[in-house]
Amino acid sequence: MENSSPENLILVNREHDGVAYVIINRPKSLNSLTRPMMVRMAREIKSLASDDSVKVIILSGSGRAFCSGVDLTAAEDVFKGDVKDLETDPVAQMERCKKPIIGAINGFAVTAGFEIALACDFLVASREAKFMDTHARFGIFPSWGLSQKLSRIIGPSRAREASLAAMPVTAEQAERWGLVNHVVEGSELLKKARQIAEAIIKNNQDLVLRYKSVINDGFKLDLGHALSLEKERAHEYYDGMTKEQFKKMQEFIAGFDENQAANVEFKHFDVVPEASDHHFKKSKQTENFSKVNSFVCRKIMKEWKSLKKDLPESIYVQVYDTRIDLLRAVIIGNKGTPYDNGLFFFDICLPSNYPFQPPKVYYHAHGLRLNPNLYENGKVCLSLINTWFGTDTEMWTQNSTILQVLISIQGLVLNDRPYFNEPGYEHGKNYICPKWTKRFMAYNEEVFILSCKSMLYALNNPPKNFEIFVVEHFRKHTDSILASVMDYQDYHLLVGSCSIKASSTFKWKLRKMHSQLQNVLDIVSKPNINNWEKLKNVNKATKWMMPKFMFRFDFMFSPLFVLTAFVLIFRLLFKYASSYILH
Repeated sequence: MENSSPENLILVNREHDGVAYVIINRPKSLNSLTRPMMVRMAREIKSLASDDSVKVIILSGSGRAFCSGVDLTAAEDVFKGDVKDLETDPVAQMERCKKPIIGAINGFAVTAGFEIALACDFLVASREAKFMDTHARFGIFPSWGLSQKLSRIIGPSRAREASLAAMPVTAEQAERWGLVNHVVEGSELLKKARQIAEAIIKNNQDLVLRYKSVINDGFKLDLGHALSLEKERAHEYYDGMTKEQFKKMQEFIAGFDENQAANVEFKHFDVVPEASDHHFKKSKQTENFSKVNSFVCRKIMKEWKSLKKDLPESIYVQVYDTRIDLLRAVIIGNKGTPYDNGLFFFDICLPSNYPFQPPKVYYHAHGLRLNPNLYENGKVCLSLINTWFGTDTEMWTQNSTILQVLISIQGLVLNDRPYFNEPGYEHGKNYICPKWTKRFMAYNEEVFILSCKSMLYALNNPPKNFEIFVVEHFRKHTDSILASVMDYQDYHLLVGSCSIKASSTFKWKLRKMHSQLQNVLDIVSKPNINNWEKLKNVNKATKWMMPKFMFRFDFMFSPLFVLTAFVLIFRLLFKYASSYILH
């Protein structure tokens, strides 16, 4: 037997985040307990129970055993001690402890060690763990609750077999029987226990203690009396709450909902209900899309798989289970471009003879022209979808894909020098001269302002099924968006390979834009408000920024509209001329 002091045989480590570890540290004797160790362990558990900085206790053993029971070489000293002395009884102190105790069972938990494990609130075990009750084998009467607790957890038949036959119970068996909550590799044991502890610490600590108490106390009663106990303590809890406590509870719930929403990862590819605001919603769906085995349908399913697997981090796509011919995509503007952190939404419609004809693509422009290839009326000019000129290799073929279209828009359209996307200007991209630099930087200044405006439009009226995505995106990037505006305003404008001072006109526009963005992004960044409420508040705050009536540019430039306008103008001029001649 080691000649170590009890302090070295029972190790305690309090961590700053509220987790405390108690380690039985006598590995050469498989962590068997002596009387001094039991007294030390009882006192440490009691001390941790009264320490307000400790929220959760993790109990484990060092070496290849959790605890192999009482040291039989010192058994007389243990068993002739006062088993009713609760102050020196580790199991009694564990049962008295209001704080959650997690048992991390790293190996053998035998007899007294088994009873200590059962005194924990729940157990995590390594694959090497084994539970064994040897009371009957060695003629030792149980006094730490094994004869009563085990049968209530795994059932009386299994408990009788395990205890009367001294049958070892493996970690896998223990998990199946409900004795152990989780079985992990030995190297992951304490990590798993800590993960659970951290999850508990995130919750309302007052209710964690009360909840543990009502579960444990109710378990001693029949169901009827246990339910009455729950109601009694619930009334007691709510009756004792002050207005301040109610307010804190409401704030906690609101904050929890917000954090939950923030932690839910928005899928890069998702199948959602049909979007009522999709630009192509009214387009007719042909039979080709409803026949599961049709060539078109099989091609689309193949596209879905490709999108799900290969979408880059900055592109998100939603498809519709009721309209497989429609898609909606959002592209996040790349860093180093005037579109940085902007959200650019595109509605896509597949033709009935897809993939032999390219898809139709509509851009949510909000009436803004922030790129030569993206028109105010939503038209997208791109050779890959046959809406612009290009070589044979640049045009759509039956082997082209939606993924290629989206990546082309991101890389070729939303680039760092969009000025050179203008027809006839592309050759200037290869020359470094003051003339071209001045032109494209002036264009980038205007584009950056429009990109900021598009952020406000997106928050004011986010596309259906992307509402939470929009709020969360701008919440996460509030600081970097506002910092970019300040960098453009106060320092140097870095786009592509050029760095020049911003113009005075641009700075004036930026000051105004910074104020508008800050007002809206402050709403988005507020804690303890759910995302839908944020959208309502943003809508109220941005109403005055939005035009009361936005012209439909596709209607304005239609031949019928132009002809009608020409006739009206001609008639007014004729009328004016006639009146002038008569006078």
